[in-house]
Amino acid sequence: WDVRRSGPDKLGAVPLHLGPPGVFAPAPDGTRITAYTTARGVEVIDAGSGRQLAALTDVEVGVDTGLNVPSRDGTVVGALTTDGRSTVRSLPDLAVVRDLRPCTNALAFSPGAELALVTGNVCPNGDGHGPERARVLRVRDDATVLELDHRWIYSADFRPGESRQSGRHLAITDQVVVELHDLATGDRVAAVTGADVGSPDAGSLVVSFDPDGRYLTTGMSDGRTWVVDVEELLRGTPFDEALVFNRVTHTGAAPRPVVTRDGVLATTGFDGLVRLWDVAEGHLLTEFTRDTSAGLPAIVWTHDDQVLLYNDGGVIRRFHRDVDELVALAEGLLTRELTPDECLRHLGTTDCSA
Repeated sequence: WDVRRSGPDKLGAVPLHLGPPGVFAPAPDGTRITAYTTARGVEVIDAGSGRQLAALTDVEVGVDTGLNVPSRDGTVVGALTTDGRSTVRSLPDLAVVRDLRPCTNALAFSPGAELALVTGNVCPNGDGHGPERARVLRVRDDATVLELDHRWIYSADFRPGESRQSGRHLAITDQVVVELHDLATGDRVAAVTGADVGSPDAGSLVVSFDPDGRYLTTGMSDGRTWVVDVEELLRGTPFDEALVFNRVTHTGAAPRPVVTRDGVLATTGFDGLVRLWDVAEGHLLTEFTRDTSAGLPAIVWTHDDQVLLYNDGGVIRRFHRDVDELVALAEGLLTRELTPDECLRHLGTTDCSA
């Protein structure tokens, strides 16, 4: 028996070295994965061999310091170490690109990594949040582009896309309100609370755009997930009319939904389920279980939107959207014929000759 947690090599699962993942993201070409682990570490893993390419320990990871994500182009990542040093680091070597103000934290980067969303002071000082406000800065010179009303941000994402508008809009949440900001004008385009989507007692968790920047999605503490058409919002359409998906997707918190450019929404929660939804029709496409014993409910699509990476008990596994690929993978892993009982249960016949 192959008893490795990652299973057969053909599955392409990636075990981590520094502990179970809290957040992870693949490089655009899929060759490596950058992961923040629950054991205060950041590591870069070769997605093919599982070899650790670089690592940084004593990194603050968690709610109090915000949720870091690597840049979409796979070139930089932010890190706040336990001694209060805040840096922007290059990928895959994790070398320091720029030192930031102590006790701040670079949570997200614009598509070309020119801009960063940085929290205010998040070093412990009684309530854990100092007086400095969160801001958007230019990475090359640390100049402030926009100062926000919030001192602390939990999650942020810059709107991607191929047009000149790429990176112009920024979504943030402090776990109470989700805001969309226009960096060119400094205006707040939208502000959404739980009451606006039917969950007045719930908080928002993670915000993310699809790769083309059309959809913005977030999960909430009561298991609700919503998706809004950003293009409609920017045309002036009221939020409730621009909302394209809004329902409770899990029995517990559903912190990190991710949506593809063609409107397939993936959600996961602490209930041990991963679910795929059709945003346009609102119905469930498929679901499967994951091991909840280690790490957080973290999922992310690969850059081509074809494979969902998900945490399964501390191992990052792959789920293919293409059914033909799933069938080919299953056939490639078979080591024997089906028994008559298996034929009856799965194929409706006891004759497996075909």
